[in-house]
Amino acid sequence: MLKNMFLFIIFSVVISFSMVVVMAEDQERLQEREQLNIQNSDPLQTRNQDIYGWQLMTPEERVEHRAKMRSLNSREEREAYRMGHHTRMQQRAEEKGLTLPEMPMPRGKGMGPGGGMGPGGGR
Repeated sequence: MLKNMFLFIIFSVVISFSMVVVMAEDQERLQEREQLNIQNSDPLQTRNQDIYGWQLMTPEERVEHRAKMRSLNSREEREAYRMGHHTRMQQRAEEKGLTLPEMPMPRGKGMGPGGGMGPGGGR
């Protein structure tokens, strides 16, 4: 009788511990999924990633950068500004001991004239 009771207690402890471990893993997975949903549903985050070196810029600098890009009249002006911005971000990254990709994103990612779907574009 004592042996059966001892086995029952051991079995109960093992089951309880297993349930705690499983619940902790489920909670961790749920938190990871929620974090991914937050990241994927934040259009500002996605929009920020369209700017080369956005991680090194303040929100105000990102707003100013977008405004400047919109104010430029030609593709050549935008390209020259983009390359200057690229150089500034490389220098800022170097000062902070960080590394950014060598080449900025290709043109067409983000604001500016593009071949997007306008009137009749889907025909």
